[in-house]
Amino acid sequence: MKIAAAQIRSMAGNIETNIKHHTEVARVAIAHQVDVVVFPELSLTGYEPSIAEALAITADHSSLDPIAEAAASLDLVLSVGLPLRSKRGIHIGMIFFLPDGNRQIYTKAHLHADEKTIFTKGTDQQDLMWCGMRLAPSICYELSIEDHIKSAGDRRANVYLSSVAKHQQGVESAVDILSASAKTYGMQVIMANAVGHNDDFTSAGQSVVLNRDGNILAQMDAEHEGLLVYDTKTQAVQIVYM
Repeated sequence: MKIAAAQIRSMAGNIETNIKHHTEVARVAIAHQVDVVVFPELSLTGYEPSIAEALAITADHSSLDPIAEAAASLDLVLSVGLPLRSKRGIHIGMIFFLPDGNRQIYTKAHLHADEKTIFTKGTDQQDLMWCGMRLAPSICYELSIEDHIKSAGDRRANVYLSSVAKHQQGVESAVDILSASAKTYGMQVIMANAVGHNDDFTSAGQSVVLNRDGNILAQMDAEHEGLLVYDTKTQAVQIVYM
């Protein structure tokens, strides 16, 4: 299976434009025989907590149909980030758009202190089963929670998918943590980070893939958009800048 971390620059609050960009990235991904694409945290809005409540939508909202249509027409899983509205509140969410039209939801269960005044703790923690492999999702801060990664390891996840929005120092810390976790639990790891301005910080890119021994196989730069394409079987990696 080929999984791609999509390192992109989102336009703050502009869901329509960001959706178009996601579908453009999806078309690039399929040209490289990718099966699953993982976008950064809150990729459809940018990491903008102050306006998340105004932007939050439900997982079945019609504005998301172009992504569902792209997943179906390209026979591709697209994992996108957005503020998700539910009866419990606003969540930092991730939706897996599947080729068969289904939408599988994951919501961030471990919130950073700065997020707790805006977002509600998530409860949907279902792994993605695809191409005979178990993919365990996580969103940014969660990768630093030992119980979260241990749980993925206990479930015998093949790949730990981390969707993040991190500045330079955060990237460096995340890579150290993920390296140790990959080795401890024998999981392949892929982290997709954004580039450009988000909220009150600059996302520093450097999306990365690590093998089960915790070794970095490839890492993108800190500024450019593109795809980090990883073949889970051969461990071959390709960086495609856009």
